Amino acid sequence: MHFCEVYAREYNGTTEDSDTGVQVFVEAQLHLGYLLAVAFDIHNMLCALSEDGDSDASSLIGLNKLFSEFKSKWLMRHTFLLART
Repeated sequence: MHFCEVYAREYNGTTEDSDTGVQVFVEAQLHLGYLLAVAFDIHNMLCALSEDGDSDASSLIGLNKLFSEFKSKWLMRHTFLLART
């Protein structure tokens, strides 16, 4: 749930929206289960990199690819949901 709260804050700062961590979590479970899995992969990778003190370029490239995938899929889905309202 921590990641959902952090993501909601970042997303709201970019879009001036007011999503909550609970909304992010519920939407992920209902519509975007695969995105939640990617989000947890990113979170776990960040934790592992931090614990290991890893700043290897290949690790950071992998993390960036995961994050780019997450952002593109989330924004695509969120745009679709907004268009339906």
